[in-house]
Parts: sequence; C-alpha cells; structure tokens
Amino acid sequence: MVVNLAPKKVANIVELCRTLLRKCVITIREFAQLIEKLVASEHGDLYAPVFYTTLEIQKDVELKLNKGNFDARIILSNESKQCINWWIENIHDSYKPIVFKPPDRKIESDSSMLGYGALDVTNNLTLSGVCSLSERYKHIIFLELKATFLALKAFCDRTRNEHIQFFLDNTTAIKYK
Repeated sequence: MVVNLAPKKVANIVELCRTLLRKCVITIREFAQLIEKLVASEHGDLYAPVFYTTLEIQKDVELKLNKGNFDARIILSNESKQCINWWIENIHDSYKPIVFKPPDRKIESDSSMLGYGALDVTNNLTLSGVCSLSERYKHIIFLELKATFLALKAFCDRTRNEHIQFFLDNTTAIKYK
C-alpha cells in the first residue's frame, strides 16, 4: 500500500514551481512558500527530502545574507533550479509506501580521521582501510559517507533490487545520503 498526493496538490506544486522558474528574481518569501509546500508533500513522496534540502540550504544562506529579510530579492542557484525541475518532472508519479518491507541486507559503517570500517551483518563480511594523509583533514561527514560508499561498492557491487539498511553513527551524514 502506498500514499499518493492528491491531484489538486500536485497541480498546485507544479504551477508554483513553474511560476518561480519563469521569474528572474524572486523574494525569499516566495521561495520559502514553495519549500513549505514541498516539505508538506513528504507524506506522499518518498524522495521529497532529497529534493527540498538543496532549496532549504539556499534559503537559509540568503536569509543570513539579507539579515532575515523575507522580502529580499534573490536569484535561484542552478542547483535549486535543477531541484525545482525535478519536482515538475516527477511529482506526478510520486508515492510513499505505508509500510516498508524488512531489509534484505543490513550494513554498519564507521569512520574516523585514521580509518574506516564496515560490517555486512547479514553475510558476516568485513571491510576496513586506512585514510590517506589528505583525507585525514577532511570533515567527518565526508569520511562517514566515504566509508558508506566503499561498503556499498564492496558488499553490494552486483546487488540489484534489494532493500539495504545502513547504520551510520552520524545523523548528518545519514541526511545527506
């Protein structure tokens, strides 16, 4: 069973997206109103957080630059335009399962400035490595995501159509997955 957005809501979001893309300059308030609608659509769109996070980041940066003035005028970044286009092209087919099936595979990964490791809990496989000198100065989120990526490559290279659950110890890294 899945949840779908109401056709009227889909049409409203698409129209708002198109309206903002047609404008060369918009207010932060207009931008925030679009983001609000996209966040509210999350119950019927599995991928909504992936495609509104970039917009939220630009909105937050613009608000900071404009000292909290929602009536300040801004230009959408190319990344934001790409995300808005994603909504226009994909929201008609959006859905969100009511219940997710249990994962076919569980993988744990962790990283530090010295190295990384991963465990495929389901198949009892391990992976570990040492960070290069240049990587040791990277942000911990980068290192966590790299460990996850390497685990995915090592354990799931030939995997298709499986539900894989990752366990990371950094909630920020999980959000950017």
